[in-house]
Amino acid sequence: MVAGVAGFILIFAIHLALISRANTITWDAPDHIYSGYMSWRGDFGLNPEHPRLVKFVATVPLLLMQLNVPEMQDRPYRLQAVLGGRDFIFHNDADKIVFRAQMAASIFTLLLLVIAFLATREMFNTAAGFLALGLLLSILSLACCRAGCLLLVTLFGFRCLFFPHAPNSAELIPRMLYC
Repeated sequence: MVAGVAGFILIFAIHLALISRANTITWDAPDHIYSGYMSWRGDFGLNPEHPRLVKFVATVPLLLMQLNVPEMQDRPYRLQAVLGGRDFIFHNDADKIVFRAQMAASIFTLLLLVIAFLATREMFNTAAGFLALGLLLSILSLACCRAGCLLLVTLFGFRCLFFPHAPNSAELIPRMLYC
């Protein structure tokens, strides 16, 4: 049982690594990575509107790297975060920084998989735990690729049909359709 769960999670971690290498960064990733890195150096003023935990975890692998850190300038914190983040990423090895940050942040996704399996196994049985793990893995794999948005919307509709009183169903509809 442990080997099966570990195997599923290992395959998904490899999938995340391959997707991370194949995709470009989002427009705000430099901002978040830079503000997380600067938080480790004691500056919590950049990007304060987002929680720090993920930024802290994502930037742990960067602490041992020799990085060219742009100097703080006298400008609004949002502008400093965006422009400083751009300089931080692209005046260093951008691919290496982004890959390490994404892989470190993926710990939360992998933890979600373990919790989903354990909770479902506790409530039902081991087979149901593996079913939940498989369904969650397939949905996350499609979401990673962004190619399966139609299927995600279909699965969400299926969920609403069979679990109409599930929490936050109405709130999730616009998010699912935004793919």
